[in-house]
Amino acid sequence: MARKYWTDEETQLLQKWYGRTDMSVTEMARRLGRPLTLVYQKAQALGLSRPRQIWTECGKNLAQLEQAKIHRFHKGSIPANKGKKMAPEVYAKCARTMFRKGNTPGNHREVGSERINKDGYIEVKVAEPSKWRAKHRVIWEEAHGPIERGYNVQFKDGNPQNVTLENLYLISRSRQLKEQNSLMARYPKELQAVIRLRGAVKRQVTLYNNRKKNKDE
Repeated sequence: MARKYWTDEETQLLQKWYGRTDMSVTEMARRLGRPLTLVYQKAQALGLSRPRQIWTECGKNLAQLEQAKIHRFHKGSIPANKGKKMAPEVYAKCARTMFRKGNTPGNHREVGSERINKDGYIEVKVAEPSKWRAKHRVIWEEAHGPIERGYNVQFKDGNPQNVTLENLYLISRSRQLKEQNSLMARYPKELQAVIRLRGAVKRQVTLYNNRKKNKDE
């Protein structure tokens, strides 16, 4: 479907209607023949705002929302039950579902466990209760010691799943940035955007495949 651009007439109508108290944004969207979300986005782009006295379209008045703020817990508030013991009958009802001291959650992972983060890198659990580190950095430090500040560990073949010492190398962030910029500068800006997008898609596909593989196992 071809993209429907806003005409000057439609923009002027939205600017005229958006401040009215007798017309909902839903009605504006109906008259303009556009989805409600796009009308809100266009209004935001134009810097338009609705009068405070208008009822919100979810059915709550702004005055009601202001009143609700009075009953919220604020920073520094002291709960009314602080220091009080739970009534015996209430404790008896809750006892079955309470966490016991020393209880281990069902999703607990042992130290040494591995996972794949959203960027497609393997992480390893190095300490309790939940401290994780990039596996390629851990492997590099085990062989060469702590990584100096300002340096990154990279993959020779570009595959973040191939975490072997032979596939890793250390590079300063400044040099890495220069190399990336030098490589990208050879291409038109439109192609540079495509290359970045391709890299992001590739990482997500790798992440999906690994998650599916782990689930099947």
